[in-house]
Amino acid sequence: MRLDYLKAFTNTSVWRYTFTFSVIVLVICFVLLFIVFHFTVSAENRAIEDQVRSLALGLEKSSDDDQMTLKQFVHTINDRTEHSNKIVLAMLSEGKVVGNLGRLPFGVSDYPALSNFPVAIRSLSGEIEPENVLGTRVSTRFGVLYAGRFNNRSMQEIRFFIAGALGLAGTAIFTVGAGIALNRRFLARIHGINELVEEVRKGKLDQRLPLTSRGDEYDMISAKINHMLDDIDGLVHSVSTLTDNIAHDLRTPLSRVRIMIEDEIALEEDESKTKRFEGIQNEISQLLETFQAMLELSRLEKGSTHLEKKRCNLSVICRDVIDLITPLLESNENLDCLIDEDIFVYGDPHLLFRAIYNVMDNTICFSPEGEAITIALSGTQLTISDRGPGIPEHERENVFRRLYQIDQSRHKDGYGMGLSIVRAILRKHGGDITLADNNPGLKAILNFGISLTD
Repeated sequence: MRLDYLKAFTNTSVWRYTFTFSVIVLVICFVLLFIVFHFTVSAENRAIEDQVRSLALGLEKSSDDDQMTLKQFVHTINDRTEHSNKIVLAMLSEGKVVGNLGRLPFGVSDYPALSNFPVAIRSLSGEIEPENVLGTRVSTRFGVLYAGRFNNRSMQEIRFFIAGALGLAGTAIFTVGAGIALNRRFLARIHGINELVEEVRKGKLDQRLPLTSRGDEYDMISAKINHMLDDIDGLVHSVSTLTDNIAHDLRTPLSRVRIMIEDEIALEEDESKTKRFEGIQNEISQLLETFQAMLELSRLEKGSTHLEKKRCNLSVICRDVIDLITPLLESNENLDCLIDEDIFVYGDPHLLFRAIYNVMDNTICFSPEGEAITIALSGTQLTISDRGPGIPEHERENVFRRLYQIDQSRHKDGYGMGLSIVRAILRKHGGDITLADNNPGLKAILNFGISLTD
């Protein structure tokens, strides 16, 4: 479940835009850091090099002074090394080394060329630490002089890289976090639209999307959808009112015609005419039942039917339906009943009985002779299965439309209102009905909402 949510989360366009923007920002930041690093380190290196050359040149000029004695020159070197731990000086004079170098370094270039060489320096705490020195060698009249400065370029680079990495990580976390926050916000609004579409698909045309004061593109879409639903609701209401009026107006004359036919049947002595009259009477009766079902369905959908909801035992209702429906079975048909004991729900027991009965009657109608029918109640889910011809998957939602009949059912009695009423009843109780394969046959799955415990 968590993986599915993550997949849906990362498949959104907002997330893709955020990820792309984050990558672009990180690339720009990396380029800027590289430029800053290049110029900063380069400038610092040039400053160190200038300081080393200036130091070497200054000492060289001091040694060239005729008034400068060796003692004074050594004092100058010791003074420089005493007051600065960043400068390294050494001199070979009469076999002695002065300054803060313990031994002569090797591989040092002659002035003005510079080279790096490692030295061991005693820190202020007294510990010997390796240091990298950038220096040069100068020949003076007192001997060879080595002048240099500590070159902490590697440490500086490490610090810079650490700071840069932390900066890039912070930028990435910020952009991704902002993207996640924005994505969750947009997904919440998209989820609201999806929920509305699902509710409308179930026939709840009174649902509308909330509008905010921001007036963004989502508000524009929501307003358009709300206007569309208003138009659809008005159109459906007009069509429903028209069909209800037609059904209501035709019931009375059809009832009169049926009574007249009954009178003719009672007076008719010709058997062939009697059968024709009876056939006409059956058709009229089916039409009246259909009109009655249409009016009932309309009242359910409009909410004009009063629901007498109360705590009722769903198990008892199922058994009552079975007792009533059993005489309709063929002699070689049987019911397999698997019903949990005492499943209580909150609803109208008469309407729930009607819904279960309609499904059972429809199942018996299309179940082949000699095949068992299974009715199973587990919790608030009732499954009624047969081994008949079934219904193609692409037709399963259509059979819940009023007056809809698929080809294989046209030879059966009725005008396709039973399942429409079932769905309307169940949805009024917070449930629904779905159809699935029984391999072979069909399963009708009725969900009645949340059960009530004792």
